[in-house]
Amino acid sequence: MAEQFRSDRSERMHLVVPDEIFQEAVSSGAFTELRDSFHVLLLDSAEDQMNRLIKMFASKPTIEQVASGLTELQNRVDDQLARRSFYQLRPETADFFEVQNPFGESVAVCFPSASHDIAEACKCFACDRFDATIYHLMRAMEVALCCLAKRVRVRYSPSWMTYLDQIDKVLRSKVKKSASRKARLRFLSNASALLRAVKEAWRDDTMHIAGKYGSDQTRDILLSVKAFMIHLSLELSEKKGDMVKSNRIRQLQ
Repeated sequence: MAEQFRSDRSERMHLVVPDEIFQEAVSSGAFTELRDSFHVLLLDSAEDQMNRLIKMFASKPTIEQVASGLTELQNRVDDQLARRSFYQLRPETADFFEVQNPFGESVAVCFPSASHDIAEACKCFACDRFDATIYHLMRAMEVALCCLAKRVRVRYSPSWMTYLDQIDKVLRSKVKKSASRKARLRFLSNASALLRAVKEAWRDDTMHIAGKYGSDQTRDILLSVKAFMIHLSLELSEKKGDMVKSNRIRQLQ
């Protein structure tokens, strides 16, 4: 706009900015808002130039001074932005980057030490860093599997078949089933099914993961791990390692 004015009305460039334009520029606060925006965006050179323009308007500058100042401002913004890199998240995965407690509040409460890796896994997925997503999901799974190990009375093992075999052994037991035992068996049966779903999504044991993962496979693994951990949070807690008695947890389900 400044350059256009200079081109069309060069004979008026030496004049002082008209009062109505001056008053509007000073009273609207547009310059200070723009300056503050440059500060937030860390465009320090543009912020410095904006401060010069604000100071310039305090002394009723000429049109030429304002036009030159605005041109310099544009150049500084362009130069600084040219040195920046911007990454746009895909709309279908953008929510994974900012969501709080991506596996739900009950998982966050029951497995607090997994919260960081769950959040990082979702951020990596949103950024298409699929191998990194798998890495963080593996770490989160370790927390849940440690709790499951206590429930089925086995030592923690990175091999998921250890848990599946022990759960199957419990499910095949012919011990008389009370109401509470039936409930426990239903929980373990569902845990087994969900763990098998995670294993199938992974298409291999956790100790022999593939070299690279694609978008679809990573999404399947992410959602399978989420379902598995949500189910475990119904009854298991990292702090207690056994049945969750808290009414707070029951209310979250």
